[in-house]
Formats: sequence, structure tokens, C-alpha cells
Amino acid sequence: MYQITKHIPLAIRRSIFHKSMFWLGLPIVGLSALAITIGYRHAVATVETQATGELKNYVNERSKRESQIFQLAQKNHAHLKPIIMDEVKKARSTNPDVAFNTLVKPWSDGTYRNFDQSRPLGEFDTLEDATVFVGVGAELYLNRE
Repeated sequence: MYQITKHIPLAIRRSIFHKSMFWLGLPIVGLSALAITIGYRHAVATVETQATGELKNYVNERSKRESQIFQLAQKNHAHLKPIIMDEVKKARSTNPDVAFNTLVKPWSDGTYRNFDQSRPLGEFDTLEDATVFVGVGAELYLNRE
């Protein structure tokens, strides 16, 4: 007991009242600290359980939504694949040079654009129409086999 009281301030060691209050207060402080620790751990565990449950629900809903989107993409792919393949086969059988020459015009600077140079630039609506630009020296006609 002397070892414990050695670290107690001298004013507390001298007075019986202070000594009594100190020894009565120690268990109260200890129990209060224990109760606060238990309450904190309980609150943290409750919040963690709720957050885990909400996260599980979110993941389940998200996976269902992603699965539906993927199934829709698979259906769209199955529907569009034959249509696109037919278009590709048709494009291979026709000569694209005629369509290209009607859409793209040569300019005096050696470039090709989809807007005739003789027309004013204000007539070309860049918001509605696509812009085509083929630079100088670009090979326009490739060997197709």
C-alpha cells in the first residue's frame, strides 16, 4: 500500500477527508471509464452493422441493375450484329470512291474538305454538319482487294 500512496500528492496524504474522497473516487472514475468504453464500443458496433447492411443492399441492387444492363447489351448485340454484317458486306461490294468524291471537294491548299471552297464559310453549320478534313499528302485511294 505504501507503493501506491507514495505517488499521491502530500496534501491528499495528510487529510483524512482528502484521503477518503480519493479512495472513494477511484472506483467511480474507473467504473465511469469502463461504462464509457463499453458504450462507445456498442455504438461503433451498431453503426458498423447498419453500414454493412446498407452496403450489402446497395451492392445487391447495383449488381441486379448491372446484370440487366448487360443482358440488354447482349440482346442489342444479337439484334444488331446481322444488320451490321449485311451493311459491311454491301459496302465491300460497292465502290466507295463515287460517294467520297461527291461528299469531299479539293481545296486550293491541297486539302480535301466536305465543304466547297467557293461557298462562304458562314453557310457551313459546324454544330449540325460533320467536318471532314483530309490533309495534304494523305493517300486517298488505297489498293482494295
